[in-house]
Amino acid sequence: MIIKYIIANAFISMPSWRPKRGIMKTHKIGFLTYRKLDALAHEAAGIMDDPEVEVVFIEGLMENLIDRVNHEMKKGVDVFVAGGANARFVEKYTSANVVNIKLTFYDYFQAIIKAKEIGGSIGIVSYQDNMKQDYSELEESLGIKISVIRYEGKEDLCESVEKSGVDVVIGASLANEVAGSLGIPCIFIYPGIDSIIETINDAKSMSKAIRDEKERSKIFQSVLKFSPNGVIVTDNESNIVFFNAAVEELFDIDFNKTQGEILSEILPECEVMSVLETGEPQMSVINRVRDKDVVVNRIPLEVGNRIIGSLIMVSKVSEIQKTEQKIRIKNNKKGFNAKNRYDNIIGNSEIVRELVEEAKLYARTNSNILITGETGTGKEIFAQSMHNYSGVYRGPFVAVNCAAIPANLLESELFGYDEGAFTGSKVGGKAGFFEIAHNGTIFLDEIGELPLSLQSRLLRVIQEKEVIRVGGDRVIPVNVRIIAATNKDLLSKVPDEFRMDLYYRLNVLELKIPPLRKRGNDVIEIFKHFVSKNRSLETYKTEIPDEAYDIMRFYSWPGNIRELENVSERFSLFLSRINRHDLSSYREILIKSIGERLIVMDLFRKHGLNFEPEKKTQNYNEELIKDLLDVFSDRKNKVAEILGIGRTTLWRTLKTFQK
Repeated sequence: MIIKYIIANAFISMPSWRPKRGIMKTHKIGFLTYRKLDALAHEAAGIMDDPEVEVVFIEGLMENLIDRVNHEMKKGVDVFVAGGANARFVEKYTSANVVNIKLTFYDYFQAIIKAKEIGGSIGIVSYQDNMKQDYSELEESLGIKISVIRYEGKEDLCESVEKSGVDVVIGASLANEVAGSLGIPCIFIYPGIDSIIETINDAKSMSKAIRDEKERSKIFQSVLKFSPNGVIVTDNESNIVFFNAAVEELFDIDFNKTQGEILSEILPECEVMSVLETGEPQMSVINRVRDKDVVVNRIPLEVGNRIIGSLIMVSKVSEIQKTEQKIRIKNNKKGFNAKNRYDNIIGNSEIVRELVEEAKLYARTNSNILITGETGTGKEIFAQSMHNYSGVYRGPFVAVNCAAIPANLLESELFGYDEGAFTGSKVGGKAGFFEIAHNGTIFLDEIGELPLSLQSRLLRVIQEKEVIRVGGDRVIPVNVRIIAATNKDLLSKVPDEFRMDLYYRLNVLELKIPPLRKRGNDVIEIFKHFVSKNRSLETYKTEIPDEAYDIMRFYSWPGNIRELENVSERFSLFLSRINRHDLSSYREILIKSIGERLIVMDLFRKHGLNFEPEKKTQNYNEELIKDLLDVFSDRKNKVAEILGIGRTTLWRTLKTFQK
């Protein structure tokens, strides 16, 4: 009777914790503003008009914000948006989640142009080490001196600006205030409306992630409360009616031999007489039962007003810790997503079309894949695309750069560590990348840089499909698809630097990514894509004639797509200064964007010659001269200057070649 009662009422009595659908949730975003940024922030929020977002505006500067931020956190603000010093200060002195407003190079460029009109040297104010830009090219192009002035506080900034001796200051609100007090002109730099809107949307995404995390935590608590590992049922006199196999295993007792016995005589630490007498449940009591630490929940079973028995739920403390650990791993997977698909691979050359078809074929298998190719060819884009085309596309995609993580940390990052494995280790330990990638894909970039000492551990993971954390003894099964990538010839590193058995385990299927120079007109198509993306922030549109791109076919692009993207960014920047009706203007800024010296050195190299700037006269041949004339729009003076010969000598040389 008691068992039937429990089965019939278990789900009826359980509180409903499923999230309700169709209810619009408001995300409270705190926006930390100061002076002019306040107006921009209000304007951006008004343009967004997002019914899911409530923006709370908080005006102030650095230390004046701390109390306000803590107050708004108590009122339900999950994420704050801030820029520069405010962002760094709030992150340092509060527990708030902060999304930093990013200023682009284009924002700084516009401010520098305005500052140049005032004249003199320019100082760009940056809080601590925020500034990463290199302004040497702009200094040379614009004929100005640019200094970066770093600070940690208002007094520090005042002193730094004064010492710098600059004539014009570029910076945010605090920089304007300090410059004004010193009588120095200041150009206020602020993000564009689009950038602010994008930052608020990022904050909304973070708020949603935090809220989802809280909901999952509540769900876990419900599961922990009502679905423990061990279940014991007694009647109203504390006689054992039932317990499950988990109890038998946990306490090494046989149900058939103990049924009908008084519970306190078998497991005295779990006695329930006080619960049966008072009708009050006893929840989450930690006891040591038969040398095991357990959590015990004692609940009276009632029919009407009559207590008919008790339900005891028992969980090992260690198992609860493991469950928490698994949930942490699951939550960690949230940020490990593959963003790219085959549609994101730009290019229509035959070699790329064939490569995509080959990658699609590989993606459908469970075999390990080795992607080879020069640096910057887009190996990770192919890896992400294969993941999204595979049977594990719903699982995580975990990318690990084996060269970027110090060797002494790489082992614990890949395989995880248990609590106490080393000084400074996290309480409860930490899941490694292989655990996080369970039922998904792990992408091991620059696999050739993996230390020999770790190669044997990686080989074991591949063979056994299990990991043991650093400092641990528990075997953790992992189901992971491995895609590795390298820009080196791994076979040439065998056996001194790379294990042969690991090489063949990884290189079941090989995908060779061609360099950009072998992809024909793809280089122009990719460049146009990047330029279009970079110009989206501009207020003007310019049609670039196809003839302007001819120069790109002469260059071999040693940095491949990564170099091409950088060149496109510079090209987009210089578009603002172009004569749009002059084809040569486009070619000139394209040469400048790539780098004239790089182009010249590359052309010499293609013709088997060395460009030696220190030599007065260069070695040359007919084909080199023709290419130089093509690149530099038939400007013979320029070509003669590069070769270190006079225009007359060049003219005679061309006549000789014609004969």
